[in-house]
Amino acid sequence: MALEESHVDWRKTVKDPREVKIFEALEDPNFLWRTKRALQEASGMTPEQVEASIKKYALFIREGRTQSGEPIWALQERYWKSLDTTQILDFMSNMSTSSGKA
Repeated sequence: MALEESHVDWRKTVKDPREVKIFEALEDPNFLWRTKRALQEASGMTPEQVEASIKKYALFIREGRTQSGEPIWALQERYWKSLDTTQILDFMSNMSTSSGKA
């Protein structure tokens, strides 16, 4: 399986039923971002297992932080779709200017 193909659709890579439930929770149209507790409840996994799954499939998941500093996660694809063109261009501009710094 090509990396590009698997990067587009998590369903082609994630096979464990409990890990699938994490991704289904991340796809819930009612929420863009999910907390560890929400992912635990959806999957029936321990906090450590949720963290391991998130790290295992980091290509598909974007991490953010709440105002209090709690980690939250979203599907990469949904995150990028939620941004408008100006936000994407600003992000890309910051990436290109910061990559030249030592």
